[in-house]
Amino acid sequence: MLRITTSNMQDHKILASAALFRKLHDNRIDIYDVLTKFITSTININSMWVFNVSECVNKLEEDFGFNIPEAIVETCLRKRMKRHQLLTQMEGKYHVTDKFDKSDSLGASYREIQDEQDFIIGRLTDYIQSRSGKVLSEQLRNELASDFHLYFTGALKDCDNKIAISEFIIKNSDDESFTRKINSVEEGFIIYTAICHSSDLANPEPWCNNFTIFLDTEILFDALGLNGTLRKKIFDELYGLITDANYNTPKGVRITLKYFQETFKEFEGFFYAAQKTIEEGRQPHLAKPAMAAIINGCHYPTDVLFKKVTFIEELKKLKITVEEDADYYSDPRYIVEGTSEVSYIRAKYPELDEENVTNTLEIFTKINHLRRGVNNRGLEQSGCIFLTGTNATKKISYLLATKSGGNLTPYASATDYMTERLWFKLSKGFGGRKKTPLSFNVVAKAQVILSTEAGNKIADSFKDLQKKVKQGSLSMESAGVIVSELRSKLYMPEDFTSEIIGESTQFLHNDFIEDSIRNITLLTFKAKEAEAGKNTIQALQHQLDASAKVNEALEKKLSEKKQETLEKIQKNRNSQIDTRKKSLWLYKFFAKTEFLVSSFIIYTLPLCVLAAAIISFNRPGDTLLGNVSFIVGVIPMVSYLKLRQIQSYVLRKIRSRYRNRISKKYNLFPLTPFEYY
Repeated sequence: MLRITTSNMQDHKILASAALFRKLHDNRIDIYDVLTKFITSTININSMWVFNVSECVNKLEEDFGFNIPEAIVETCLRKRMKRHQLLTQMEGKYHVTDKFDKSDSLGASYREIQDEQDFIIGRLTDYIQSRSGKVLSEQLRNELASDFHLYFTGALKDCDNKIAISEFIIKNSDDESFTRKINSVEEGFIIYTAICHSSDLANPEPWCNNFTIFLDTEILFDALGLNGTLRKKIFDELYGLITDANYNTPKGVRITLKYFQETFKEFEGFFYAAQKTIEEGRQPHLAKPAMAAIINGCHYPTDVLFKKVTFIEELKKLKITVEEDADYYSDPRYIVEGTSEVSYIRAKYPELDEENVTNTLEIFTKINHLRRGVNNRGLEQSGCIFLTGTNATKKISYLLATKSGGNLTPYASATDYMTERLWFKLSKGFGGRKKTPLSFNVVAKAQVILSTEAGNKIADSFKDLQKKVKQGSLSMESAGVIVSELRSKLYMPEDFTSEIIGESTQFLHNDFIEDSIRNITLLTFKAKEAEAGKNTIQALQHQLDASAKVNEALEKKLSEKKQETLEKIQKNRNSQIDTRKKSLWLYKFFAKTEFLVSSFIIYTLPLCVLAAAIISFNRPGDTLLGNVSFIVGVIPMVSYLKLRQIQSYVLRKIRSRYRNRISKKYNLFPLTPFEYY
């Protein structure tokens, strides 16, 4: 985004001031009241008991880094402080009254926030030192702190630390306290930017001018989700604000979304490239996540053509239409591109391609023509802007907007710039239960930055690969391997998470192609070593196979001999058992006889006793019926004798004597239990 920039010396102050501003505003304090607190503090710090508006503005910038427009400061002095009799005004100067509080009420809170930010910068320093394995010098520490401040002030300065800071923010994104503190800085800057672009904060007016937002190809891809879910959500939030703004505008005034013919040709060429990719079976363009989204699920070139038609129809549903071509060069005053401008931009940003610069300036000529050269009256009055997702376009726009010290409305900016302006135009504000847009979230911002940097790195690496292949310094086979590795590094913004941040961004800090070539060379060398080792292993394997065959034959012979021996032993054993069983028949005969005799005695003895009892108790006069009754009465008594238990006991004794006799005879070779019976 393009914000009010400050000098490096003031960055530290404004960061803490922005966070404090957000904190005070979060307590539902009116923005004018918050500014009044800062003005009160700067009056006390500098003992300005008599001052004019310009002096107050200058001291605010010195003390807190704020560069507030005089009109806003004047409103605070007159409508807040003078009205409450804290100040009086005489001959253009303000005088402090007895009711003015001369205690510095913000001092403690301001210093506390500065300490918090110093602690965060300390953690950032530790993170970078831990990642690099080196201790940073004092100069590098200062550069890191300066870059951390620039990260929030929205400067487009290129630096290695931008990537490291984004990594650090995502790495700590699970820490709620940390994210709350850095988001308070971001949201404080958003409020500060709104103040600097507003003439009246208390009574904001609806959007009163017709305004056109021209979208580049990347933003169109964002709109339909081809660049990932995070970028789509950010666009959807802007789209929702535009819808709200149109609802509140005067009759006939509208904010519309369009794209130029150049953009149409660009995404049409993109779909054509996807069509050729499917048709020829080639690899897709590496730096564009949208390409993967387009070709996924396509089996035939006609599938891509259908997706292109669907893409244009979906844009129409969102009321995003193509701008009709016109003669944008009819008035030379509005032409932006020229040799001098290209040279100026290339001198500031030598890494930018000349063709890319020229194409960007052609778009800016169209914007300037539609604005009729009105670039110094504010965004709303300018009539249009070009919304881009490309860093190069944002850099060029920022450079031209600030050229010669001016503060012009930029020709182009990012989605978050328009989101900020509409957010405050609609008086959304912060605090309470209000849900702030994703583009205000520093973690989401870091994810988008890393995704963009990864895409740029891949695109640059791909160009270098093509050069090396053409020069013959790299083979097609090696280039193919590197291309496959590059493709695995293409991440959507939401793919950068705290769990994998170190692994996913490692390639951004190194020369990816040179590292890959070294790895390929090393792998090739190892492959040759492995091939030589493979031959040795194969020779050894042949020897082992021969030895294994010999061992197998020996084991087979031993197994056969073992089996033969076991069979002989078993045969001898069976023979012994048969011989013994034949010699035991007499012992078994005696044992069985003994058992039968014992059983006969056990069961006949009670009957004999019963018969004797009948005879002894029989009287001459007893009848047959009486004797039968006597026998029937005595029989139940016989059942109590438990003859079966007696028989079992006798059987156990007979078996025991039988075993003892057998054991004495075969005491050297005891029989198994099965041989007894």
